[in-house]
Parts: sequence; structure tokens; C-alpha cells
Amino acid sequence: MVKAAKSIQERLRSGGLAALLGMILIVLLNLGINFALARLLPPSDVGIYFLAFNILTFGALIGNLGLNQSAVRFVAESMGLNQPQRARKVIQLIFGLSFVGSSLVGVTYYLTGSWIAIEIFKSPGFAAVTGLTALWIAISTLEKLIAEVFRGFHRIPAAALFGGVGSSFLLLLAIGGLYLTQQTSVELVLTFAVAAGLLSVLVGGTLLFLRTRALAHMPTVGEPLDISLAQIWKMAWPMLVISAAHFLITQGDLWLVGYIGPTENVAIYGAVSRLIFLITTPLLIANAVVPPLIAEMYAQGKKEDLEKTLRGVATISGIPALLALIVLVVGASPILGLVYGDFYRVGAPYLIVLSIGQLVNVWSGSCGYLLIMTGHQIPRMNIALVSGATLILGGLWAGANFGLMGIAVTSSAVVAMQNILMLLSVKKRLGIWTHASFSIDRIRQVMGRA
Repeated sequence: MVKAAKSIQERLRSGGLAALLGMILIVLLNLGINFALARLLPPSDVGIYFLAFNILTFGALIGNLGLNQSAVRFVAESMGLNQPQRARKVIQLIFGLSFVGSSLVGVTYYLTGSWIAIEIFKSPGFAAVTGLTALWIAISTLEKLIAEVFRGFHRIPAAALFGGVGSSFLLLLAIGGLYLTQQTSVELVLTFAVAAGLLSVLVGGTLLFLRTRALAHMPTVGEPLDISLAQIWKMAWPMLVISAAHFLITQGDLWLVGYIGPTENVAIYGAVSRLIFLITTPLLIANAVVPPLIAEMYAQGKKEDLEKTLRGVATISGIPALLALIVLVVGASPILGLVYGDFYRVGAPYLIVLSIGQLVNVWSGSCGYLLIMTGHQIPRMNIALVSGATLILGGLWAGANFGLMGIAVTSSAVVAMQNILMLLSVKKRLGIWTHASFSIDRIRQVMGRA
């Protein structure tokens, strides 16, 4: 037991360090990209880029058909049970489905994107980049799945590299080239984004292929366990619904802003939303490491150790999140001006409001992943649906009556509500708490493990 606990702690440290480095790089690269774009492009074009990125995120979630977390769970579970052949079959089945899903979503957006841009967002400029956005969606879908399969293997550095670090780095280099040549158009930016994503998919896909092929030569311990497409889909379809609803909760507010217009408001709100990343980064780092551990520990019946691990991780994540909140609240306007320019300082009140909901998110810990990785994806799906519907309906009313601030307040409240519901659902179904604890004993316990 001691040896196993030590192994878990070592993997949390090593994986957490890799995830931390990856997340720092993502933060810096995204800040660099946004910093450059805010100075290279007019606010209307920045708004178009944010809308394209937002549509890309949603399209990639739908294109993956909910398979990302299925990949993490079943690959980690198979390897934890010493069933490499099962893991190999999981990967083959998942990529076959994802290729179909990514192609369908890309083609669908290509056919409908112009209508969406004109009729919903009232932006001819956004309609002009429909083809590039559709291609970006298809490529990003495969890129994200490659990263999640690597995460299932506990290859956190590879998951970070092919989960956004590599393509973001290449995009930033390309934007730097645009700055030097003074060729500034949102079409060029999106073209380079597509190229960067394609290169990431080619390199990551090749490495994953070699890794998967090696599984064929690894011995299976015990009775071989099979996996079917039906088993994978049983987890994937609720995850598809969860992913869509979760997107509405975390990024659907930008759609609402785009709906009420104009695109300059999208630029302001989008800039604010990206700074929220500073609060959620500690939890994102944790969630880059703990899902495969949850799958393994729960399969092995180590429920008590699982609770201690998750609450410790939430506590460690909660302290820097609180510090980040204080910094953003105190320096909201100067920070926005420094990163994006003086035009974006007006977003300071929205930044403060959105930050509060995200702090509740971090302090709740990895409760959503715990539900998913233990087979309780249906309750997670129901919570996501209720929360997503609340955001859209409440946001439409609040946006019509109170503008951007109404949308921001609704978004923050829904994020907090969703996490509280998930926390209570985990306690009811598994008898486990995942939230942070700032008692002296808990902090000493956490620091003793660190």
C-alpha cells in the first residue's frame, strides 16, 4: 500500500510538473498571440478571430463525439490492468469514429458557416473565413484526440505538446512574421493557424502510431479483456452531450455577446475571457494529471486514497487561484490595458465578475472528472444540460436588459451553480468530497505530501 501510494505521489509530481510547464507555456503563448493580434488587427477583426476560435472549440468538441474522455479512461484503465492489447483496440476504434465525426462537422460548418455568420452574428467578415474555420475545426478535432490518448498513457508532456503548445508556438511565430512584414489580415492569421494545427497532427499522429504499434508486442497479464464499440459509445454519447453543454456554460456567453453585437464587444469580452485562464490554470493542471489516476484507483477499489488525493490536489490548486483572483480584481483595468491595449480597459468590471465564478470552479476540485471516470456520466450530463439551458435562457434575458454585464453575471452564477451541483452529486453517489480545504491540518497534510 505504501509503495502504491508513493507511486501515485510520484506520478502526481512528475505529471503535475509536466502539466504545469505545459500550462505555463499555453498561458504565455496565448497571451503573446492575443497581445500581438490586439495590436496588429482592428477590434472588429480581433472579434472575428475570437468568434472563429470559439466556433472551432465547439466544433472540435462535437467532432470528437465525446471520445476524448473515453480515450483517457479506457486507455488508462487498460494499461493499469496490464491489458495492452485492449488499449490498442480502444485507440483503433476511437480514431475510426473520430475521423468520421471530424469530417462531418467540418463539412457541415463549411456548408452552413456563412449563414451562421450573417444571420446570427451579423458579421460579413466572419462569413468570409468560413472555409478556413471549417478546416481548422476538422484538424483541431484530431489534434485534441491525439493529446488525450497520450494522457491516457500518462505521457503528460506529449499531451501538452500536442494539446495546444506546439501549434500555438508555431502560430505565434507566424504572427511575428506578419508583424515584421506588416501584412495584417484575419484571413492570414487563420491560414497560419490551420497550417500549425496540421503540422501538429502529422507529428503527433506519427508518434502515437509508433506507440500503438508497440502495444502489439507487450504481454497481457491475466485473462484478456475485450472492448467493443458499444462499450466505448456507452460512455462517449453522454460525454458528447456533456461537452456541448459544458461549452455553452464556459464559452456560450461569447456567442450571446456576438448575438447582441457589435463585434467590437466580442473583442472586449473575448479578451476578458482569456484572462480568466489565470485563475483556472491550477485546476487545469490538476485535471491534466488526475483523470487516468481516478480511472485506475477506482478500478482498484482505493476509494479512501482517491478522496485524499483529490482533496489534496484541490487545496493545492485553490491557493494560487485565490491569489490570481486578488490580482485580477485589484488590477483589472491596468492588466487589460497592458495585455491588449487601452481600448480593452472597459472590460475590467466583466473580468471581476467572471473571476468569482471561476474561483468556485477551482475550489470544487475535480468533481466533474470523478463522475465521468467512475461511470457516472449520465448524472454529469444532466447537470450540464440544466446549467447550459440556464445560461442560454438567463443570458438572453440578462443581455437584452442589462447588456454585457448581465451576460457576465449570468455566466459567473451558472459556473458556480454547476460546480456545486457536481460536488453534491459526487458525495451522494460515491461518498467522496473533492473540494479544497484550508484547515491547518489539511494544509499540513498537503504540504507533507508535496
